Amino acid sequence: MATIYFIEAPKQNLVKVGRTNNIDQRFATLESMSPVPLRLRGTIDNVDASLENRLHKIFADLRRHGEWFEINEDLKKLMDNPESFDIQDYAEKEDAKKLPEFFEPTDDGDYKFVFGKHYDELLSDVIKLDYPYIDWILWQADFPLCVKELLASILDTTKK
Repeated sequence: MATIYFIEAPKQNLVKVGRTNNIDQRFATLESMSPVPLRLRGTIDNVDASLENRLHKIFADLRRHGEWFEINEDLKKLMDNPESFDIQDYAEKEDAKKLPEFFEPTDDGDYKFVFGKHYDELLSDVIKLDYPYIDWILWQADFPLCVKELLASILDTTKK
């Protein structure tokens, strides 16, 4: 179990989203190396360490450098009250904004995945590489999370 932290550089409107097992030590280390004032904006305690990566993916559009993200209203809500922020719901809504690019409606009211240029862009690289690189390629590509999960499941079936 870990602590997810939000350390803010207020004048730059940036926040570092990271994880630690000792928040006091981590904050002191970052503060001593920072050229700008920092403040501990919030924490989410006793969570699985994978939450950090998930937050990085969810807020990827706000990433400015490394683990530093531009602060928007949604990130403020998460930092101010993490218990009431529905991370899964937020991720699904953000993905839905990107769906038209990757999905098209079917006659029965459902959606089907449209590979188009994305198929060439992603899967052709996968064919050239060994399978250990598939995860890296999937998570580096700028696709919504639901598309990455779909592609991962398709690629898993090709391994068998």
